[in-house]
Amino acid sequence: MCEEIQIRTARHEDYDDIMEIGDVYGGRDYLPSMFHMFLDDPNIYAIVAEVDCKPVGFYLLHVLDGGESAVKRGGRVNTSFRKRGIFHLMTESLNQKLLSIEPPVKRLSFSTTNFVDRAAGEFTDEGYVEVLRKDFNIDHRHTSWRGAFTEDNT
Repeated sequence: MCEEIQIRTARHEDYDDIMEIGDVYGGRDYLPSMFHMFLDDPNIYAIVAEVDCKPVGFYLLHVLDGGESAVKRGGRVNTSFRKRGIFHLMTESLNQKLLSIEPPVKRLSFSTTNFVDRAAGEFTDEGYVEVLRKDFNIDHRHTSWRGAFTEDNT
């Protein structure tokens, strides 16, 4: 019997339930094509949140640079289950995993859309420093980074 909210390691058979959450990047969501690869990568710790034995949330921690850095990404919760603290529980689970990595990770970053601005506030409240913010717009013709590079990328 499942508990009300349970956090566990993601499995390949979770794919359909996680995809039911929907595209969170307006047609640019990488998770549908990368999900299985993420689960097979030994440098990625992917988790799901279950409610009544059904996966309703997903989040991952990707360890990079031989363990020097890590990034939290891909986080999402089914709209029917938001505002229940599920994303917070998944964040806590990834934080615990982060603390268990030896040698300790020196740099942690996360990515989010500008549709979830409160996520940035939660990190700054914990003492993290924001170093880059780039607006994400669904209409690619109006992205804020357009023209940020010269022709020769210098």
